[in-house]
Amino acid sequence: MIKKSLFSIAASLLLLFMIPVEAVNMDPESHLMFSRPQYAKHIDVQCYIVNREQLRAVFNSTEPDSNITQLTNNQLLKSNEIYLFVKVRNRGNYIPFGRLNCFIPHVEEPFPVEVLKMFFKNKYCDYAFRLDHSVIDTNNQKPTLSYKWENLYCL
Repeated sequence: MIKKSLFSIAASLLLLFMIPVEAVNMDPESHLMFSRPQYAKHIDVQCYIVNREQLRAVFNSTEPDSNITQLTNNQLLKSNEIYLFVKVRNRGNYIPFGRLNCFIPHVEEPFPVEVLKMFFKNKYCDYAFRLDHSVIDTNNQKPTLSYKWENLYCL
């Protein structure tokens, strides 16, 4: 019985290192073994709504920590394309991964971001998702985005 449990744990670890596992599809044993919601204090998350020019500037920048200026809703509405842009950085000693939910005001459902394993410490992982202009209010305020970890795991 113990051998079978140890084999199951070893097989789970091997699979986690070999393929990107979706956090939501984890089996119950792996979920219990790797779940670390308290590790969120070691992860920096920044959420923005940006236009195509800002997104291009970030991905073409030679500086990994380039700053992003959040435009107002009216400025974003003048853009042809807008994106949810999420920057995630691990400051801890473990390899985190999981599902992060990003919330945009007046949008009922969160935007789920499947955060892949972050093997490098202090390096940003960037995620961009195209949005429809209907998620933005018509005003001169900046969108206030929030986030919450649905599942956070560590290796």
